[in-house]
Order: sequence, then C-alpha cells, then structure tokens
Amino acid sequence: MISNKVRNVFRKYLRRLYKETPSIEIINELVAEKILSSYDANRLRKIDVESERNFELMEILQKRRDKDIIQFCKILRDCQVQTIQELGKELEMELMKVMEAIDSNSGEASSSVNEDRIGADAVISSRIVQQTHPIDSSKSDNNPEPFGKYFVVIAKELRNEFVFRLGTILRLETVEIEDISGRSCSRYEKIYKILEFWKAKRSKYADIAEVITALRSMNQNLIADKVQNI
Repeated sequence: MISNKVRNVFRKYLRRLYKETPSIEIINELVAEKILSSYDANRLRKIDVESERNFELMEILQKRRDKDIIQFCKILRDCQVQTIQELGKELEMELMKVMEAIDSNSGEASSSVNEDRIGADAVISSRIVQQTHPIDSSKSDNNPEPFGKYFVVIAKELRNEFVFRLGTILRLETVEIEDISGRSCSRYEKIYKILEFWKAKRSKYADIAEVITALRSMNQNLIADKVQNI
C-alpha cells in the first residue's frame, strides 16, 4: 500500500495528472509492469472521457505501492510529449526525496490510508469532476439529512454490472465487495448495501458528492444528475 508521505506528494500533482496523463497510451505499459491488472485496463479503456478515465486511473494508483508510483513516473518520462516527460521527472524527483527521507528515518512502513486522508483525497477528486458537473454544496457531510433518498435512486437505476466497480471506486475492500455482491439477494439490495457499507465506513466524513463523483467516473451521468438534483 502507498505510504502516507508518498501519497501526500502524489496528491499535490492530482490536478495536473487528471488533465495531462495520456492514460490510453500508457495502459499497456502499466499492465506490463503489473501496476494494472487486465481487468483494470479493460475498465479504463471503456471510459471515453479522458478526464474521467484519468480520475479512475489515479484512484487505482493510490492503492498501489510506492515503487509502483515511481514506475508510473518513469513511464510518463518515456512519453513523446515534452510536457508529460517533464511532469514525470518532476513528480519522480519529489517522490524520491520523500522516499530517501523515509529510508533515513529507519524505513517508515507503508500503511493503510486513514479516514482523514481518504476524506482529503475525495474532496480533491470531487472538485476535478465538478469543473464540468458542479455539485450543490448543500449535499455535503455537514448536511444532517439522511442518505436514504439518494441511495434509493441509485439502487433502483444502477445496473448489476456496476456493483463491483462502484464498491471499488468508493474504496471498499475487495473482500467486502465480493461478500456483498455474492449474496443471494436482488440487484437493488446489493447496490443499497454497498452504499450503506460505504456510509458506515466513512462515518462523519460521508459526503454524497463522493458517490456522485463515482457515478460520473462510471459514465452514469443520468443517475448522477438525478441524485444531484434531489
């Protein structure tokens, strides 16, 4: 798992990475380096909008190891476009400084992302998507209104094929998603349970904007619009 200090540096570059990463061109290299699975690669190729595809790629990368992030930088450095090469070099240099500091301080172990860090990442990711799909600020974690009415709309309309992907984007563990998706219950119940599980894990940090962002990253814009307009 990516260490917190490496994640902090990576987060500083998210806006540029969302905008500039040539994800389609580098997918095969990421698979060859075992940074992406074939399943992840196929999911990314099905996303037509580059900014949304890059959002999904960055979500995946933030679940990988420090050395995978460094290898991602090297792949960017090998791209044909000079600005992308420079982005890869700049990010790699900053990451290497952090990793050297970690080593000199007796090798800080990579740890799971804490809830505060997840919340910070989610806010940044949401803002990127909101550049084209603004989200009503009243639908935030400061809004005490229950989430049930949002979950009902999503569970009614989201297709079964998106159950696993929704859980992944909302950062549930694979074991948790498989447990829910493998239950002998209706599609509606599985999706609703995924959303309930996400809300329970996020606790006071739960923000419906995260779910709207997740829907848009799956190109489920009609459902996202309905939730956003409630």
